[in-house]
Amino acid sequence: MFFVAGLIGYLIARFALLKGQHPVSVPLLFWFSTVVLLMGGTSMQVALSSIRRERQLKFRRCLTFATLCGICFCILQVFGMSRLLDSHWATLDGERTPLTGLLFVLILLHGLHFVTGLAIQLYVNWRALRGRYDHEYFMGVRLCTYYWRFLDVVWLAMFGAILLTT
Repeated sequence: MFFVAGLIGYLIARFALLKGQHPVSVPLLFWFSTVVLLMGGTSMQVALSSIRRERQLKFRRCLTFATLCGICFCILQVFGMSRLLDSHWATLDGERTPLTGLLFVLILLHGLHFVTGLAIQLYVNWRALRGRYDHEYFMGVRLCTYYWRFLDVVWLAMFGAILLTT
């Protein structure tokens, strides 16, 4: 709920404060990171389906690929978000406004949320490589898949808001 409120606040502040000013450019890295995130989410879904059918090799490969996609997404986001913040600062001539504060809070919240999920994903992946999951016990994989899909929706909403304001 805090994220949605922050996103709405960002949109309002962006349209109210920057009327007539040059738009902020969207870093190309965001497009790449979106593709990587969606590939990882799809891979997680295949991993979940595979473990339900007791296809261990396919499960481990898909889960590991999803984890690598998560790491890649995180790296791309760090560079993309820093470019977005730089772009906002340049548009505002270094002036501090509620817009930059809201954007910083959204980026921080997004980052903390993702890094926490990635840490859990790494733990689930570590357990999977040790053979801890099978067709009867795969709750950790199921929860990671749900979390990944939730992250897909959150990022797509955030990315959509950024695109709307450029």
